[in-house]
Amino acid sequence: MEGSGPENIVILICDGMGFNHLYISELVTGEAMGSHSPVVSIGRNEALDNLVTDSAAAATAIFSGVKTITGYLGVNALGEEVNTLADILKEQGWWLGLITNTRYYDATPAALYAHAQRRETEVITDFLMESPLDLFYAGGLEQLGINPFTQKPTPRSRIHELIASGYRVLGLNFKEIGSPEFEELKGTVAFVTMGDKSFENELLPGEPTLLEMVDRAFEVFMTEERSKFLVIEAGRIDDASHVNDSEAVLAEVSAFRDVLSYLLTRLSLDRDLLIVLSDHETGAVAVPYGKPDGDFSLSWSSNGHTAAYVPIIAYGKGSQAFSGFYHLEEIPRKICALLDVIICVE
Repeated sequence: MEGSGPENIVILICDGMGFNHLYISELVTGEAMGSHSPVVSIGRNEALDNLVTDSAAAATAIFSGVKTITGYLGVNALGEEVNTLADILKEQGWWLGLITNTRYYDATPAALYAHAQRRETEVITDFLMESPLDLFYAGGLEQLGINPFTQKPTPRSRIHELIASGYRVLGLNFKEIGSPEFEELKGTVAFVTMGDKSFENELLPGEPTLLEMVDRAFEVFMTEERSKFLVIEAGRIDDASHVNDSEAVLAEVSAFRDVLSYLLTRLSLDRDLLIVLSDHETGAVAVPYGKPDGDFSLSWSSNGHTAAYVPIIAYGKGSQAFSGFYHLEEIPRKICALLDVIICVE
């Protein structure tokens, strides 16, 4: 895309990661967050009906620039559909990708392509069939109708609809389930697990790490000539924090840092924009004890989300536009301003 904006944009969303989670990622990896000259900002995330937001309302703010009600994704407070960054950039001719280690119908990924309430799994699946995405890696294969023994679609499986819509569909271990008969593909969708991906410290044999999913997607990303918009969700930080599983949290924030390091190596920050952010904090985690040699412990005060500031960290071309204190709803507005395109109007 011509102009002064970034050529490619990657958003890395760390679901459930507060500032303490970010600090813990430094403790567990031994690597500070300050490399590559990031612009560090502070975000608010409250929904219209609650200071303690959920992933649906937060993701709608991130992708659509609209503050809405908890439980709503891709719709405003009146239940009306709102444009997402995927809609806007697709119209501009961009390639679109989405990777998550949660299920395809979880709130954060679904808010990029669907317009529903977060528990309306079938409605979200309907929108998946019409998705603008060129690439989508996620979990949730069992929801679509698959024989768990043969790994083949059942007669009434919605995988048949995905293939008919133009998608090449991959399953566990990225094994092909089916492809459309016509030559020009709409894109590729891979369901790498039956449900959520396992925590990174409890992976099943053959189950990919989040980094492996990203690396595979970059085989496509790096050869695509169009401008590219890629969203990556490190979504299991949230799940591990909900159950106060300290070992899993350490593994998940370490996986996030692996992906971040990879992105900083593969992207060209003189022309690409990378945004790392969180939608909300989960668990009220703290470090009540620690030694410089790496011996530390975690404590938890909640099993739910908390009302707290969240980190927004931008790297590369256009990153200065993300400096300051602001609500997550400003993220897509800032992106669209960089690209000189119009975002949705509430």
